[in-house]
Amino acid sequence: LQPLVPVHQFDKHPSYYIFGGLIFTSLTQPYLHEYADRYSVWPRRLCQLAQRTSKNADQEIVIISMVLMDDITEGYGNLAALQVRKVNEIDIQNLRHLYEFLEHCTATSIRFDLDEERVIVFKYREAKIATSTILTRYNIPSIASADLIASAA
Repeated sequence: LQPLVPVHQFDKHPSYYIFGGLIFTSLTQPYLHEYADRYSVWPRRLCQLAQRTSKNADQEIVIISMVLMDDITEGYGNLAALQVRKVNEIDIQNLRHLYEFLEHCTATSIRFDLDEERVIVFKYREAKIATSTILTRYNIPSIASADLIASAA
Protein backbone atom coordinates (compact mmCIF):
# COMPACT_ATOMS: atom_id res chain seq x y z
CA LEU A 1 0.00 0.00 0.00
CA GLN A 2 1.18 3.48 -0.89
CA PRO A 3 0.86 6.42 1.50
CA LEU A 4 -1.90 8.82 0.48
CA VAL A 5 0.54 11.71 0.96
CA PRO A 6 3.91 11.02 -0.74
CA VAL A 7 6.86 11.17 1.64
CA HIS A 8 9.62 12.14 -0.81
CA GLN A 9 9.84 14.00 -4.10
CA PHE A 10 13.45 13.64 -5.24
CA ASP A 11 14.51 15.13 -8.57
CA LYS A 12 10.98 16.29 -9.30
CA HIS A 13 9.52 19.78 -9.41
CA PRO A 14 6.15 20.15 -7.67
CA SER A 15 3.13 19.77 -9.92
CA TYR A 16 0.75 22.73 -10.00
CA TYR A 17 -2.26 24.13 -11.81
CA ILE A 18 -3.56 27.70 -11.70
CA PHE A 19 -7.21 28.52 -12.32
CA GLY A 20 -8.81 31.84 -11.46
CA GLY A 21 -5.97 32.82 -9.14
CA LEU A 22 -6.11 29.57 -7.17
CA ILE A 23 -2.89 27.56 -7.17
CA PHE A 24 -3.64 23.86 -6.86
CA THR A 25 -1.07 21.21 -6.01
CA SER A 26 -0.90 17.68 -4.65
CA LEU A 27 -0.36 17.34 -0.92
CA THR A 28 3.10 15.96 -0.09
CA GLN A 29 5.16 15.59 3.06
CA PRO A 30 7.62 18.27 1.81
CA TYR A 31 4.66 20.67 1.44
CA LEU A 32 3.60 19.99 5.04
CA HIS A 33 7.14 20.62 6.30
CA GLU A 34 7.42 23.87 4.31
CA TYR A 35 4.03 25.00 5.64
CA ALA A 36 5.10 24.29 9.22
CA ASP A 37 8.39 26.15 8.73
CA ARG A 38 6.62 29.18 7.26
CA TYR A 39 3.68 29.45 9.67
CA SER A 40 5.12 27.72 12.77
CA VAL A 41 2.10 25.45 12.89
CA TRP A 42 1.08 22.18 11.26
CA PRO A 43 -2.23 22.15 9.34
CA ARG A 44 -3.90 19.48 11.48
CA ARG A 45 -6.51 18.31 8.98
CA LEU A 46 -3.85 17.82 6.29
CA CYS A 47 -1.48 16.05 8.69
CA GLN A 48 -4.22 13.57 9.53
CA LEU A 49 -4.45 12.69 5.83
CA ALA A 50 -0.71 11.98 5.80
CA GLN A 51 -1.35 8.97 8.04
CA ARG A 52 -3.66 7.26 5.53
CA THR A 53 -2.96 4.92 2.64
CA SER A 54 -4.25 5.44 -0.88
CA LYS A 55 -7.11 3.38 -2.26
CA ASN A 56 -5.52 3.25 -5.71
CA ALA A 57 -2.25 4.27 -7.35
CA ASP A 58 -3.70 7.46 -8.88
CA GLN A 59 -5.32 8.84 -5.73
CA GLU A 60 -3.93 12.16 -4.45
CA ILE A 61 -5.06 14.86 -2.08
CA VAL A 62 -5.46 18.07 -4.09
CA ILE A 63 -5.15 21.30 -2.14
CA ILE A 64 -5.23 25.02 -2.77
CA SER A 65 -1.67 25.94 -1.87
CA MET A 66 -2.07 29.67 -2.44
CA VAL A 67 -4.60 32.28 -3.56
CA LEU A 68 -3.20 34.98 -5.85
CA MET A 69 -4.83 38.35 -5.29
CA ASP A 70 -7.18 39.60 -8.00
CA ASP A 71 -10.74 40.89 -8.24
CA ILE A 72 -11.96 37.34 -8.89
CA THR A 73 -10.36 36.01 -5.69
CA GLU A 74 -11.58 38.82 -3.44
CA GLY A 75 -12.81 37.27 -0.20
CA TYR A 76 -11.06 33.97 -0.87
CA GLY A 77 -7.56 34.94 0.31
CA ASN A 78 -7.80 32.90 3.51
CA LEU A 79 -8.71 29.64 1.77
CA ALA A 80 -5.19 28.30 1.23
CA ALA A 81 -4.12 24.89 2.56
CA LEU A 82 -7.61 23.46 2.12
CA GLN A 83 -8.39 20.18 0.39
CA VAL A 84 -10.44 20.29 -2.80
CA ARG A 85 -13.10 17.65 -2.29
CA LYS A 86 -15.38 18.19 -5.30
CA VAL A 87 -15.68 20.37 -8.37
CA ASN A 88 -19.20 20.75 -9.74
CA GLU A 89 -20.25 17.71 -7.67
CA ILE A 90 -17.44 15.54 -9.14
CA ASP A 91 -15.04 13.88 -6.68
CA ILE A 92 -11.50 14.93 -7.55
CA GLN A 93 -9.12 11.94 -7.79
CA ASN A 94 -5.84 13.78 -8.33
CA LEU A 95 -4.30 16.97 -9.71
CA ARG A 96 -4.32 15.67 -13.29
CA HIS A 97 -8.04 14.94 -12.97
CA LEU A 98 -8.70 18.50 -11.75
CA TYR A 99 -6.58 19.97 -14.57
CA GLU A 100 -8.29 17.95 -17.30
CA PHE A 101 -11.76 18.58 -15.86
CA LEU A 102 -11.32 22.36 -15.71
CA GLU A 103 -9.50 22.69 -19.03
CA HIS A 104 -12.29 20.80 -20.85
CA CYS A 105 -15.20 22.17 -18.85
CA THR A 106 -18.36 23.26 -20.64
CA ALA A 107 -20.25 24.51 -17.57
CA THR A 108 -20.96 28.22 -17.16
CA SER A 109 -19.95 28.20 -13.50
CA ILE A 110 -17.50 26.26 -11.35
CA ARG A 111 -18.11 25.29 -7.75
CA PHE A 112 -15.22 24.08 -5.58
CA ASP A 113 -16.24 22.22 -2.43
CA LEU A 114 -13.38 22.39 0.07
CA ASP A 115 -12.54 21.27 3.60
CA GLU A 116 -14.42 22.85 6.49
CA GLU A 117 -17.52 23.16 4.30
CA ARG A 118 -15.93 26.09 2.46
CA VAL A 119 -17.06 26.82 -1.09
CA ILE A 120 -15.64 28.86 -3.96
CA VAL A 121 -17.79 29.68 -6.98
CA PHE A 122 -16.54 31.27 -10.21
CA LYS A 123 -18.14 31.99 -13.55
CA TYR A 124 -16.04 29.79 -15.81
CA ARG A 125 -15.39 32.33 -18.58
CA GLU A 126 -14.47 35.08 -16.10
CA ALA A 127 -12.10 32.72 -14.27
CA LYS A 128 -10.33 31.76 -17.52
CA ILE A 129 -9.86 35.44 -18.45
CA ALA A 130 -8.67 36.27 -14.92
CA THR A 131 -6.19 33.38 -15.07
CA SER A 132 -4.48 34.90 -18.10
CA THR A 133 -4.33 38.34 -16.45
CA ILE A 134 -3.00 36.87 -13.19
CA LEU A 135 -0.27 34.88 -14.96
CA THR A 136 0.94 38.07 -16.63
CA ARG A 137 0.77 40.13 -13.43
CA TYR A 138 2.72 37.59 -11.38
CA ASN A 139 5.09 36.71 -14.25
CA ILE A 140 4.11 33.04 -14.19
CA PRO A 141 4.97 31.36 -17.51
CA SER A 142 2.29 28.63 -17.55
CA ILE A 143 -1.06 27.69 -16.03
CA ALA A 144 0.31 24.25 -15.19
CA SER A 145 3.51 22.36 -14.53
CA ALA A 146 5.15 20.59 -17.47
CA ASP A 147 4.14 17.13 -16.21
CA LEU A 148 0.43 18.03 -16.26
CA ILE A 149 0.63 19.60 -19.69
CA ALA A 150 2.50 16.55 -21.03
CA SER A 151 -0.02 14.12 -19.53
CA ALA A 152 -2.89 15.89 -21.28
CA ALA A 153 -1.18 15.87 -24.69
